[in-house]
Amino acid sequence: MKRVISQIAAGLLLCTAIGCAPTLGQVYKNVEAIPSNKALVYIYRPSGMMGGGVYYDVKANGKVVTTLYNGSYYPYFTDPGEIEFSAKTEASDEVTIDAKVNQTYF
Repeated sequence: MKRVISQIAAGLLLCTAIGCAPTLGQVYKNVEAIPSNKALVYIYRPSGMMGGGVYYDVKANGKVVTTLYNGSYYPYFTDPGEIEFSAKTEASDEVTIDAKVNQTYF
């Protein structure tokens, strides 16, 4: 009986935590101005049921720049040049962009 109650409590806690996570629609704000000599990269994670409770670190050229939760985003200002973004949960994914001054990327 204690095990069942523990499992129910853990499930409710997880649902509450997921329900409190920000979503793109609630927190997205457009960056009005890009600092001089920088590029802007919006790093975002669409909201979804699969893996909703999983979060992961996003790296730019091997350095952690943010942690993404389900339905969240992060505006990242960077120097121009080639940047490899990567993230890893069970699998790993990377993308490389060639950032230009005063440009915006998604």
